[in-house]
Amino acid sequence: IAFAYAGQGHVFARVTPTKKIEEREKIVSGKKVKRKYVSYDLDVFEGGEAHIEKIFIRGCKKTKEYVVRREVLMKEDVNELFDSYKVQRTREIIYNLGFFKEVNIEMRPGSAPDKVNILIDVEEQSTGSISLGGGYGTTSGFSVFANLGDKNFMGRGEDAQVKVEYGPSKINLTLSYTMPWFLNLPVALESGVYYTLQKYTATSLFSQTGVDATYKV
Repeated sequence: IAFAYAGQGHVFARVTPTKKIEEREKIVSGKKVKRKYVSYDLDVFEGGEAHIEKIFIRGCKKTKEYVVRREVLMKEDVNELFDSYKVQRTREIIYNLGFFKEVNIEMRPGSAPDKVNILIDVEEQSTGSISLGGGYGTTSGFSVFANLGDKNFMGRGEDAQVKVEYGPSKINLTLSYTMPWFLNLPVALESGVYYTLQKYTATSLFSQTGVDATYKV
């Protein structure tokens, strides 16, 4: 109930339950037995409405502050009414970015009784990845591959990936870059550069020569 009130700006609302237990007689299988019944009285204090004054971001070391701030559903300095549903959804959105292992949102008193400040406290986690491996094919021979990436490249919330595969008959190079907010709009822009070199071997048209033909594509 208090959360529902906070969804309409009454962040200082309090709901205090009072429990009462009483015994009553009840007929069970033709016999009188005593049963205890519990009831609750709810004392509701609505309080006044609260408006958002300032939003603060704390805990960003690598991540740029604007990466977190652009995901916040609330606005500051526009006298917006506090909404607990927006606060909860904002926490989920920031956590789902995958850049932080902890996201906590607290309310702090503002400059007036009807003002509150919002503190978003984050704890960063590693966002880089590296993988190495190798493989063998009967036609392509032995090859190695590597994959380097960071989904929070330079703390900008952008995804950068480099993939390399090298073998005696095949070379692959892939560079990809994704901007989830293009021109400060929630529109993703993906770009990539690809390079592939494949070496093929085939028997010569002149079988008597015993020489294989090779070409690269």
